[in-house]
Amino acid sequence: MVFQYSSPVRRNGKGENLDPFPNEIYAEILHYVQPDRQDNAEYHRQLSKIALVCRYFCFLMVPRLFDTLIFDGSTEAKGPTPNYSGFCRSIIKDEGQARELAKYVRTCRVLNWLPDEGFGQISSAAASFLKLHFSAMVFMENLSSLIIDKIILTSQILRALSELKKLKHLELTDFKDMKGCRAGDYKKLASLRLTTLKMHNSNDEPAFDWDDYKRLGQAFDYSHLETLLTSIPSSVTVIQKSSHPSPLRTLELKLYNLQEVTLDTSLFHRLPELRRFEIAPTGHNQLAGVVLKPSDIPLLEDVECLPDHLALFVPGRPVSRVTITLSPRSFQYAPQSPAFLEPLARSTAAAINLSLPFTWFALYIEAAHGYLAKVNKLRLFCLYRDLDTNPEILKTLATAIPMLPQIRHIQAETGPGWMGIIPTTFDKINLKEQEATLSGIPSSSKVEDLQLGLIKWSRDRDGRWTPSFHDELRDSLENQLEKVSNWSDYLERSDVEDYMKNLFASPT
Repeated sequence: MVFQYSSPVRRNGKGENLDPFPNEIYAEILHYVQPDRQDNAEYHRQLSKIALVCRYFCFLMVPRLFDTLIFDGSTEAKGPTPNYSGFCRSIIKDEGQARELAKYVRTCRVLNWLPDEGFGQISSAAASFLKLHFSAMVFMENLSSLIIDKIILTSQILRALSELKKLKHLELTDFKDMKGCRAGDYKKLASLRLTTLKMHNSNDEPAFDWDDYKRLGQAFDYSHLETLLTSIPSSVTVIQKSSHPSPLRTLELKLYNLQEVTLDTSLFHRLPELRRFEIAPTGHNQLAGVVLKPSDIPLLEDVECLPDHLALFVPGRPVSRVTITLSPRSFQYAPQSPAFLEPLARSTAAAINLSLPFTWFALYIEAAHGYLAKVNKLRLFCLYRDLDTNPEILKTLATAIPMLPQIRHIQAETGPGWMGIIPTTFDKINLKEQEATLSGIPSSSKVEDLQLGLIKWSRDRDGRWTPSFHDELRDSLENQLEKVSNWSDYLERSDVEDYMKNLFASPT
């Protein structure tokens, strides 16, 4: 341990010593004073202030301070940031207690190291910083998770990766072509014993030709992987050609180039432990030759696929979560009949969490409600810009609820790729009208809550519906209140049992 400490002394009212609290109690208390981790600089400033209170608090905070290091190459950081470069130099030179502190590092994130406009070479200064950071990682002997986003992979980086012996989680996102990498640099990656590997780009369309990364996809040892997310076809080929079963529990295929790989039945025969399977919306033809029996992938619980694939993966398996995979282009094109939903009735799971487009649901609910008897949670993607206040959406859902005997939770949200949402305003919102619609739902229904965008309605045991607002919507409405003179008229028109009057203070 780097720091020595003395436990806080506890005494009763008579001055008698009491047993000390366990460290876990203090750590749990201090957890609640930590800021949001998304603001990394502020997070570390607050933890540093707590660590300076006393040696004991320092002992509790140091592991948290050094648990995650973020090497951000962007120039948009606000305020002072931790001096990670200085820390890395001290680690490499073995100065002071740097290497002892490096033992606390569990996660590193390397972000935003691509050149401007995403092409060309990064500056020599940026290259030097990257070399420094990756050289220091070799001495972080407990580093188990590495997330790399927007970077040009080099030979030096690949060699550094291969030396992270305790690395279990590796994520590569939006990386660019490897500069000067040799076959030997890739072979060294086989020494890693990863349980999670993610290699993908963040767009719905391929930003570059994944065939250029064939050697990278073939380099890793897949025999220990439990989670694989990949856009590199060669990584799938490795599994298909393996002579041994794979321990994969999650397989997410973001394969956009249909010419590079065709999935066959042998792939799924090698996945006896698979719980979750996802295939990209462009993968219609990639499963054309696959034939499965219920005894194949018998533990499958979570499927994200195209409508035609439900018949392949759901029947005879305990599938309890189903998401219809859609790209923005195909979002509005429904299947010709509701028959694609029929496999849901043949899942062996007692309840199903179903996600699909609202328009498909509205179109097929009367004809297909028998197929949806096991659905207890429904997530609907909408292409409406006034989702929070559109009365037709709520009326459709209120009409459909009696047809769904097991439904408890409904959530309507904007669909993938849908931009330009109209902010909810007081001249649009009408809580009384929404409450009247919901009150028409039979009391025998099991539904507990229904969320329309940023407005959530919850039903109590007596059948009364109560609205609540997401913080984003609440803040927006509060700002509107400050700008209108007749704000009381808005409240009176929208109020449900003084709900909004209690929610919003009167503008001063």
